[in-house]
Amino acid sequence: MGMELNFPLMILGFALLLHISLVNLDIGLGVFSPLLEWLSHKRGDKGLERVAKELTKYLLAIYGSACAMGIVVSVMLLVFYPEFVRLVGLVLFWPFTLAAVFIFVRVLTVPVYYFTWGRVKLETHLSIGFIMALTGFMVAAMFRVVFSFTNFPQGLTVTRQGLEVDVARVFMNPTLPPLLLHSCLGALSTTGFLVAGIYSYRLLKSLGEEENKKWFSKAVKIGVLTGLLFLFPQGVAGAWYLISLSDVSKTMFYAVTGVLLQINKVALPPNLVWLFTAKMLMVMYLATAGILSIHFHNGNKGVDKPQAYLSLLLAPFSIATLAIGEAINEVAHLPYIVVPIIKMQDAANPFIKVNLDFFIASIAALTAVTLLILKTMSLSLKEEQI
Repeated sequence: MGMELNFPLMILGFALLLHISLVNLDIGLGVFSPLLEWLSHKRGDKGLERVAKELTKYLLAIYGSACAMGIVVSVMLLVFYPEFVRLVGLVLFWPFTLAAVFIFVRVLTVPVYYFTWGRVKLETHLSIGFIMALTGFMVAAMFRVVFSFTNFPQGLTVTRQGLEVDVARVFMNPTLPPLLLHSCLGALSTTGFLVAGIYSYRLLKSLGEEENKKWFSKAVKIGVLTGLLFLFPQGVAGAWYLISLSDVSKTMFYAVTGVLLQINKVALPPNLVWLFTAKMLMVMYLATAGILSIHFHNGNKGVDKPQAYLSLLLAPFSIATLAIGEAINEVAHLPYIVVPIIKMQDAANPFIKVNLDFFIASIAALTAVTLLILKTMSLSLKEEQI
């Protein structure tokens, strides 16, 4: 593919990767907060309740960012790949419609959950939290239906009269169950390690404050335990996903494993074995460092700086592992946008091919203006503080 196709693909790929990573953290935090709130009241632990409410603040910020990036990805798809949007709009009408309903409910429940904290009955508040957590998984499920269709377009038949869609078969895509399970487990595991990293950092800042040190350490332990709890079954789900790809999407299986399974007259994707190997090494680090962190935080001698740094590093490593996994899944589709029936170059907007310089200049100009506005706002805030 030439520069006129690579540029929009790289921009879209980066935006999609950022959006999916934020969504995974959003799903995890949407489960963590109400679960810790319930646990804090059951145990009468004010420290856990404090952690739960603080995590809800992070949820608000991450969810807002994920929504913004979702809009960016949607606009990019409409501009760069209108033919793909037209196809999935016709074929995947029901997954998108259901996703829109669940997104609407989640947009309401996330802020309501935060702003009604302590203002309504506990049972009512936990019910809001349960709906919030459930809608996170349901939105993910609907979009994984879309992603599984791009892996293997089951349910779509092209006839002389046009496109025929079997909705039931779309939802029964063989790559959907392992992909969805792997994604949900990954979201929970990554969020657990993120929580461990956040409170390890706060623990380092309060090593001389015994009152905060105790519940910070407890939050780290809960985060690490959650991360480890979902890390190992996530690996099983990942193996199941690979097996499903070997049956119905052999080009994607080749991209991840380097094993060629009787592929005829189909363009091959890049070989990503090296990237998959790097991901597996990072998973091994997470497992090892997580187990050691649990050991240190269970000790009677307390946690020193090197031990706190060990659990702090779990956050960036887990997020990087998540991002690499999503990147592998995206790039493994190439050169197709729907394997193996639609290539990226066939779905691309022809207008971009002849106006590439204009698009690059526009994006550069918008980026420069945005940075200038942010810098001006930052200076104004500093002056007001002085």
